[in-house]
Amino acid sequence: MITPNIKPLTSIENYESQYLSLFLQVFEHETDINMFRWKFSNSLSILNSAVIDEQLVGFYGFMQRNFTYKNRILNGLQSCDVMVAPHMRGRLTHSMFNKIFNNYIEYFQKNVEACHLFFGFPNQRAMKLGKRTSGYTLIDEFYWLEWREKFNHKLVKSYQVSYVPFDHAQLNLLNQCWSNMCKAYKHSYIGIRDANFIRQRYVAHPQIKYELLRVDHVITGNIAYVVIKKMNNEVLIMDVICSHDYFGTVVHCCADKLLDENQCEVVKMGITKQFSTDIIQMNPAVVISQSSPAPAAGSGLTSMSAPEMKEVYNSLYQNLFLTFGDADFL
Repeated sequence: MITPNIKPLTSIENYESQYLSLFLQVFEHETDINMFRWKFSNSLSILNSAVIDEQLVGFYGFMQRNFTYKNRILNGLQSCDVMVAPHMRGRLTHSMFNKIFNNYIEYFQKNVEACHLFFGFPNQRAMKLGKRTSGYTLIDEFYWLEWREKFNHKLVKSYQVSYVPFDHAQLNLLNQCWSNMCKAYKHSYIGIRDANFIRQRYVAHPQIKYELLRVDHVITGNIAYVVIKKMNNEVLIMDVICSHDYFGTVVHCCADKLLDENQCEVVKMGITKQFSTDIIQMNPAVVISQSSPAPAAGSGLTSMSAPEMKEVYNSLYQNLFLTFGDADFL
């Protein structure tokens, strides 16, 4: 059996063309190197590869995605672009996956602050392999919510939704909303959604132009920001920066505005099941469907004490706040 050389890609430049070729083989659509650099540009991102005779036949990347939980910032990583060359799958997929994943675990052991939490949306096969290595644990279901008609609830009339630019003034106000959100979801694992993250995730995206909605209460003023993506006859709600008290109302207000302006035929939002409750309870007419694959997560072997680590494992289930902006990079 051919044994691949599992090694970190410290210099992707040597494998750029092979990465693009492998991506096309595996996902059956093209990407470009700017997308790769956008995903993995942060120094905390980790890339591993499987190489045979200097040919890239496997790739497993983790991009940085930090979280906050009980006022503590956790170094997080999100798995991306897990690839094995089609002609190698029959012989090497299982051993290659395990070797690459075990390589990560060894890295986490040696670099204790590198990863407190990692997550992804693995397909069924990757999920099975991840479980064998004690890597992934299913944490929740991922729901698609759809609006095809306006909510028209009396609460909506108390809010104003407007388009605003991703400029310095708006992002400073967004930081205030993020601070309120962070406090409101203190006991949940929530990906950091401050101005720096918004700039990197949405403004700097090399292919997609996202738009920003600001939500104001007619009396109390600014309470939320919502990132959207328009495509064909639908609009996707990618991210919501808002306190728990207003969360469901804010989402419905944005959906109403988009439908009212004939911006689309349908508004969609992806969100972990546990955090969809407020939205669904307010409006039973929202269409619900379950997405596959579902989110899964694990915890790196870090410098946390044993009681802290136990708390992480026990508290992750149905307590990781994810939206479509965490699941889709396009």
